[in-house]
Amino acid sequence: MLTVEELISQYSGYTDKELYDVHVNIEGYSDEAREALEKVVKKRGGLESLIARLKDEQKIEAEKVRIATEVNMLGMKGVDVSFMIATIQSDILSPKQVAGIIDHTYRQVQLEIEDSRIKSRTVFGGLIGTVLASLIGGALWGLRLIYGPQQAMEIRIELILLFGLLLVCYGIIKLCVRQSWKNSVVLIGIVLSFLLAIFLGMRLFDVIGPR
Repeated sequence: MLTVEELISQYSGYTDKELYDVHVNIEGYSDEAREALEKVVKKRGGLESLIARLKDEQKIEAEKVRIATEVNMLGMKGVDVSFMIATIQSDILSPKQVAGIIDHTYRQVQLEIEDSRIKSRTVFGGLIGTVLASLIGGALWGLRLIYGPQQAMEIRIELILLFGLLLVCYGIIKLCVRQSWKNSVVLIGIVLSFLLAIFLGMRLFDVIGPR
């Protein structure tokens, strides 16, 4: 069992949130832990001060979420970042903090817009990726059928293998297109290549047979 001094040293490294969590569940702690917690909390200004700081942190986080949500909404509508910086204000955060949140969120929104945009490279890369994913995925699925156990597998294992095949198809297409599944072309390619891979794998198994 830890001594009061050791517990004080341990609790001193805790955040206000962690200390408050210990306080809430203190009934399950030893007398030494209670004493140590009381001393550490007292050093930080007492329980009321600790709770007040936590509430302030919650207000700050809520304000950050509010600003980020507003930027995300305006960014998706094509509003310029300079207009957001000029119009979005906060009574809690400093102008520098607000500008930082706007800039960071706006860049994320632009990346999402660019990711979902369909360009010539998206279509061309999607076609190549779908073909490659179908062939490679089909070969892998065929090998799994040819060299894998012939008796029925657990449904959980079968689903894991199918999910792995889906990830392979997605990885190949994403590598060719350099855009994520949020893009409609990529998503269609994933579904098509996945289904084709299973079909080709089964045809390969029919030709070669089990080994």
